[in-house]
Amino acid sequence: MQRLDKLVLLASILILVLWVLRPFEPLTGALLLAFGGLHLVRQIRWQPFHTLREPLLWVLHAAYLFVPLGAFALGLDQIMGHPGTAGAQHLWMAGAIGSMTLAVMTRASLGHTGQALTANRATVAIYLCLFGAVLARFWASLHLGLTHLSGALWLAAFLGFVLAYGPSLLRPKPEK
Repeated sequence: MQRLDKLVLLASILILVLWVLRPFEPLTGALLLAFGGLHLVRQIRWQPFHTLREPLLWVLHAAYLFVPLGAFALGLDQIMGHPGTAGAQHLWMAGAIGSMTLAVMTRASLGHTGQALTANRATVAIYLCLFGAVLARFWASLHLGLTHLSGALWLAAFLGFVLAYGPSLLRPKPEK
């Protein structure tokens, strides 16, 4: 791990502890914006645009992008006097954690069932449903009806995973 990565992760721990201890302070909002900026710089250094041809790779970068986006949204909420809105936190919870989980599930399922490590159309549709769910949930603070769309897309993503990957996960792994 490079020095910048270590610095960003250490600063992140300190900023997140401050967010837990003093969630309504303007300083916390400013530091969350810095947190977002640091993680965005970190991600840009990984050159994520080189992964656009393979969905199994770009989905990991897209999932990580929700880390700085969530920090920016939370920081702005703090500074504007609306701390703790659910939409901003969903960028982290559903966006970063949910999409990273689904990305690892699809890749591991392909590997453990002896299939080629490449995403098909169903897998891309699963990813797009999940990203749509996260964005709809984020914007639901402006239009409550988007909460239902978010839930439907979230269910479609994970039901899509069950339908696309379930049959191969229930069969024995093919012999080499």
